[in-house]
Amino acid sequence: MAYKSDTITVWINGLWVVSLATSLVVALAAVLVNQWLHHYTSLPSGTPGARSHIRHYRFMGLEKWRVGVVIGLLPIIMHISLTLFFVGLILFFVPLQTSLAWAIGVITVIVSVLYLVSNVMPVFLPQCPYQTPLTDFVHYAFLAASWISQYLST
Repeated sequence: MAYKSDTITVWINGLWVVSLATSLVVALAAVLVNQWLHHYTSLPSGTPGARSHIRHYRFMGLEKWRVGVVIGLLPIIMHISLTLFFVGLILFFVPLQTSLAWAIGVITVIVSVLYLVSNVMPVFLPQCPYQTPLTDFVHYAFLAASWISQYLST
């Protein structure tokens, strides 16, 4: 007789496995980025002019391949992984201990709202120091939405 798991168990395991996999991908990418930046900062031998040319060549490569974007995406992916883990944790505790599931859920929602608000605030308050790569995305999305709104209203 084959083992048959219920839907909630499949969801919990799925969320946790995806969370683990994305966390490991972020860790691997962070190691790779560290190696890329180490290669960029290593000084080759030669005259100051030749070193300057090599450094500029490497810098242009970092810009062309958007290494800064990759670096900026890593924390966002890690935050998504953390959210998936906590959703799985909440689903895990619902049948076992509802009050604990509610406590974890409330804490998760409060932290998620604070996270989102802190990423949106710099769009409206330019002096706000909570700038992250997600803030840039929110800013561009806000600009696109306002442009579309103006375009549709004319």
